[in-house]
Amino acid sequence: MAKRLMKFGIKASILTGAVYYTVDQGLWEDTDKADKVYADLYQAVAPYVKDVPVEVPELPSITDFAASSKLYYNQGVFATSQFLKDLPSNTMSLACELKSSLSSMLETSLSAPEPSADKPSS
Repeated sequence: MAKRLMKFGIKASILTGAVYYTVDQGLWEDTDKADKVYADLYQAVAPYVKDVPVEVPELPSITDFAASSKLYYNQGVFATSQFLKDLPSNTMSLACELKSSLSSMLETSLSAPEPSADKPSS
């Protein structure tokens, strides 16, 4: 349990740092600012990519990046909408499962024979 919680905490920290950095750089502002951030990133990374001895794919152009950004943004909006739409029914089904599990555990616990008081303990 602690390992899973730590793993979640690390992932959440990385995601929070990435979102903070992109907001700080202005990536989520208007498209002109986002294009400038991408161009600066491209300028900073491009010289190092050419010096790498292994084959590295070319960085996408700004138009390809803009098109894929819109696509992934829209997919994220649809997935979030679907999640919110399904949230009440998913919550209800999980609550029913939890109720049945807890009631079966309680019935099992109550139906278990109690230790006899007549037998001396060793």
